[in-house]
Amino acid sequence: LPYGLGYMCFGSMKHGLVYVIKGGIAPAKLIVHTLLLPVMLFGVMFMLASPYCLRDGGHVRTDFFYHNWSVRRKALSDIIHYIVLFFPAHILFLEIAWAYFAKSYMQNEVSPQSSWMPIIWPVKFAIPLYCVLTMSQGVSELLKCVYRYRTNVDLWHTCPDEDTMEFTASDCKPEI
Repeated sequence: LPYGLGYMCFGSMKHGLVYVIKGGIAPAKLIVHTLLLPVMLFGVMFMLASPYCLRDGGHVRTDFFYHNWSVRRKALSDIIHYIVLFFPAHILFLEIAWAYFAKSYMQNEVSPQSSWMPIIWPVKFAIPLYCVLTMSQGVSELLKCVYRYRTNVDLWHTCPDEDTMEFTASDCKPEI
């Protein structure tokens, strides 16, 4: 999904640039139309790629101390952070995002930035969708942390096929 949206964004910008170069300054309105779509699609792409990034452990982590901790201590730290910080923040964000989307949907809000005036509530729907998908992935990550805490198995660093993440729990070696 993210690659498709990326291609649509770049394709839209390329089309607008070619049109402007061929037509000169006259098609200024098309520039606004062409640049509005990629901005909206990049926002949606970013929001929908976040759960995927969480799944692969790609979010920024300051592991000054964390890196040297045991598997169980890392898992316990992650469990506490998911319960105390991650879920409450995302629940609050979901509540705010849903109100933001609902207001836009009820008003059938359009973008005043161009004469095209596209409806933007579908783009705003990506925000609460992001919250739901990220919290779903957060539940998965929390369950993995509980598993790591109970078994002392580091699912990320002691598995044979670490690059593709295709492994089973039996392929991993417990870290003592």
